[in-house]
Amino acid sequence: REQGSRTDGVAAARGVRFSKAKVPGKGTVQVASIEPSTFTQLYDLKLKKGSLDAVRALGDGQALMSKKYAEGHDLDIGATVQATTPSGKHVPLKVAAITDDNGFLSTDLVVSEPVMTRDFGETKDAVGFILLSPGADPKAAKKQLTALVDREYPGSEVLTDKEFKDSVAGQVDQLLT
Repeated sequence: REQGSRTDGVAAARGVRFSKAKVPGKGTVQVASIEPSTFTQLYDLKLKKGSLDAVRALGDGQALMSKKYAEGHDLDIGATVQATTPSGKHVPLKVAAITDDNGFLSTDLVVSEPVMTRDFGETKDAVGFILLSPGADPKAAKKQLTALVDREYPGSEVLTDKEFKDSVAGQVDQLLT
């Protein structure tokens, strides 16, 4: 992520991490983390309830919750879920907004990156998002980023927004057939 942010034409580079937690009476939930202050610049997050300001201010003791999870458990903004993380920490998470995302960020809960690191023990990014600077050449930036990823993370890919969405759609199609 740090090297990607130093690539010509890159304005911001941020990672997303994934983990799970146990919630009493509700079982195991999937959890993602974001860097709140910049994530909405990198990803078109859809909300059912709440505001993008709440997403950008996401902090300790707070989480975003998926619409599906909220409706399935009769929860709303302001509700608190008690999560037990893989590292054994008991973390109360107050719902700051309800997401309506059918794409990449469709986990049950989303927390801030510091919460994921400290409370869940997850320090590795699973996916990275890049924001290009205004006027940057997308093809040149992709070429530089691909060379970096090939060298540092063999087997990983650099995808444009469209390529990423097509990839996710292809995976869903495979599940349905």
